[in-house]
Amino acid sequence: MRRISGILKFAVFLAVITGIGIGIGWLATRPTSTDSAPPAALPDDNAFKPVPLPPSNSRPAGANSSGGAANSGVMVANWQDQIGDILASDSDISNKCSDLLNLFPHLPEAGQIEAAHHLSNLTSDDNYAPLAKILIDPATSTNVDDVLMLDVINRPGTVKLPTLLEIARNPDHPESADARSKLAMYLEDDYGTDWSTWESKINDYLTNNPD
Repeated sequence: MRRISGILKFAVFLAVITGIGIGIGWLATRPTSTDSAPPAALPDDNAFKPVPLPPSNSRPAGANSSGGAANSGVMVANWQDQIGDILASDSDISNKCSDLLNLFPHLPEAGQIEAAHHLSNLTSDDNYAPLAKILIDPATSTNVDDVLMLDVINRPGTVKLPTLLEIARNPDHPESADARSKLAMYLEDDYGTDWSTWESKINDYLTNNPD
């Protein structure tokens, strides 16, 4: 009986050892979760390509918020001081006007408005042509036009009427309709777009109303 009991114990021991060996072998050979997981998809290169930014100077061609074509695009620094220096200089009035006119295209709109006020006060009737050129230019800022229009209607007819006619006959000028209305007031008639008649009537007016 003892022999049989020993054999049974040995058989049980052998079975346990065999089971442990099988378990270890199974653990060693079974696939891990890392092996079974599909490989992660690589990121799409296009997903990280930066969107190109527009250039900093991509404003519409011809856009200008600082005085139109009357502005050269090359702005001067400390323009208030430069205008002040011109006015305070020992130069005569004609030279001051010349310096302001030379500075004018390089001024921002606020500077052009200030210069227009000074030019209106300093420019004589005999030397009005350069100032008239600024007023007649359709690209001049409308705020500058307002200053110069107020000045020109207080000039003698020989300066005022021909300047108003040049503005009126240009449909692209923002003050065209206003200039024509003013001409009609002085000549007491409106000749529409018959510019040759306007010119003739202005000459007649100036002959009969010498300054």
